[in-house]
Amino acid sequence: MSKLDKLKAHIQRWGWWRTLYFLVMRAAARYLKLELFVLRVRDTAATNPENPCRLSGVTFREVDADEILTLARDPDVPLGRGFVRAATRREDLAYGAFKDESLIAYLWRSTSTAPHNDACWVSVSAPYSYSYNSFSKPEFRGQRIVPGLLLYSDEEMMKKGYTHRAGIVATSNFSSLAMGKHLGSQVIGHIAYTNWFGRIQYFRSRSVSETGFKLLPKPGKVER
Repeated sequence: MSKLDKLKAHIQRWGWWRTLYFLVMRAAARYLKLELFVLRVRDTAATNPENPCRLSGVTFREVDADEILTLARDPDVPLGRGFVRAATRREDLAYGAFKDESLIAYLWRSTSTAPHNDACWVSVSAPYSYSYNSFSKPEFRGQRIVPGLLLYSDEEMMKKGYTHRAGIVATSNFSSLAMGKHLGSQVIGHIAYTNWFGRIQYFRSRSVSETGFKLLPKPGKVER
């Protein structure tokens, strides 16, 4: 599909104004090194949407450290063993979706710090947990397996005392914003960061500050 065809498809799906905003924010990220996110929070005790998974025979469960290291050997599962070891050292939790005992999707939950991208990490504390690094095998996409896994992991995290799921979504990622709303999460506030000449600066609205959620420099980087 050509760039023009992609643009036409985006306009057809999201309209002119959202497409213009998407292009502006993409340019801001590329040329100004500025990214803007919303913090979305789901109160697992207050919302209880139905599991949206459309594929029968799928089971969800927590995956322990030894098993996830074994699963990481699968070339179709993009989990580096170094990443897995670091995540388990931080006591992050892995949740998987299985069909016929084969892992078809996964995601991670953190209750402390976790990577967001190459520039920064996030930090959360109870009663919040953070969901990150989700994946579904290509042949199973479109079946809403990851959203179902999100809701399942929400219930499991609530049993551990973490009653709220936090996540940041780019303000121009309309698909993820729509999915979050459908699954019962609410926009709490805004977070932004700039990365100019290696100098990273973070900004967050007061409502985000009150949750304790914040961005951190990637380990090894110096915050200015």
